[in-house]
Amino acid sequence: MNISLYISELLRDYDEVCLSDIGTFYKERTPASFNEASGVFKAPYDQVRFRSAADGDDVLVRYISQAKKISEASSRYFINKFVNSIQQSLASDNQVELQPIGILKNGHSGLQLIAADSSPAYFGLPAVQDPAYSSRVRTLNTAQVEQANQLEVMEEESESSGTGKTLTIAFIILLIAAGLLYVFQPSLFNLTADKPITERNKPKVETPAASKAAPVAAPAETIKDSSTSGTAVNHQDSVKTQVRTPATTPVTTPAKTPVKATAPAAVAAAPSFEVIGASFALSSEAETYVKLMQSRGIKARVVEDTRKPKYKISLGSFSTFEAANVEKRRVQSTFNKEAWILTVNDKAKK
Repeated sequence: MNISLYISELLRDYDEVCLSDIGTFYKERTPASFNEASGVFKAPYDQVRFRSAADGDDVLVRYISQAKKISEASSRYFINKFVNSIQQSLASDNQVELQPIGILKNGHSGLQLIAADSSPAYFGLPAVQDPAYSSRVRTLNTAQVEQANQLEVMEEESESSGTGKTLTIAFIILLIAAGLLYVFQPSLFNLTADKPITERNKPKVETPAASKAAPVAAPAETIKDSSTSGTAVNHQDSVKTQVRTPATTPVTTPAKTPVKATAPAAVAAAPSFEVIGASFALSSEAETYVKLMQSRGIKARVVEDTRKPKYKISLGSFSTFEAANVEKRRVQSTFNKEAWILTVNDKAKK
C-alpha cells in the first residue's frame, strides 16, 4: 500500500501530517511576488517540507481506515509496514522515493526531503507575464536609441561647426596675404596684361550647330515570319488527328457458382493477462477500491478469480505477457509497488 499517496491527499486539507518513527510532513506558504526586472507575477503557493519530530499518526490512521473501509488496527498495520520499508531503503540506499511527495534522504543533520518541483497538489497558479511589460521595454529601448541618435547628431554638428570656423579663419588669412602682396608686389597680378592677343591665344567658341549630335537612325522593324506560326498550327492539328480512341472489347462475366456454407472452426480462447493492483475477500471492499482508483483517473475493474482472495483489482488487461509486464513496471514505478500479473483462462472468469 502506497501510504505516501494518502499523505499527499491529507496535505491538501491539513497543514501537517505525522508519520510515526519517521517525522512530520508540513506545508510552507510562499507569498505572491512580482519581479520588476522581468515583469513576471508569481502567485502564492505551498511547498512540502519535512522535520524529524512526529507527534502522532492518528490523522493518517483514521483517513486510511475511512478510505479503505478497514479497521484502524489494520490501517496501523499497513502504516507500520510502510515505515519498515522506508527504514530499510534508507539503511541500504540512504534515500527513498515517496511518490508524489518527493525524495527522503539521509543528511548530516538527519532526514531531509527534496520536494517534487512540479507537483500540482502543492503549487498554485503558474507564473504570469505582464502583458504591458514587453511594450514598456520596447518604449524604453526606442527612447534610448533616439537619445543616442540625438547625441551623435549633436557631435556631428559640433564637429562640422568647428571645421567651418577653421575654414573661415584660413580664408580670411589668405585674403589678407593676397592684399599685402597686391600692395607690395603689384606686378604679380599683371603678368599677361602687356602680351598681344594672337590666334593661338584666342578662345575657341563652339557654334550651336557643331554641338548638336547627329541623328540616330531608327532600328529597322523586324518582320515576323508567318510561316512558323502556320507550321505550329498544322503540327498541333496533326497531333490532334493522331490521337485515337482505344477499341472496346466485350467483357464476359464468369458464371456464378454456388458457395457452400462452412461451419466456423472452433477457436480456442486465448488467455488474457491482467495487471493486478490489489485483492480483496469481499466484493464491497473491491468495489470501494475501484471507485477510489477511478476518482484518480485510473481505469480499474474487478476480476473474479477461483483462487483466494476471490476479488482482484485489474489496472489493465493485455493479450500478451510482454505488454502486461511493461504496464506492471510503469504502475510499480508510479503509484503501486505491489502490482503483479494474473493470467486469466477458463478456470478464472472476469
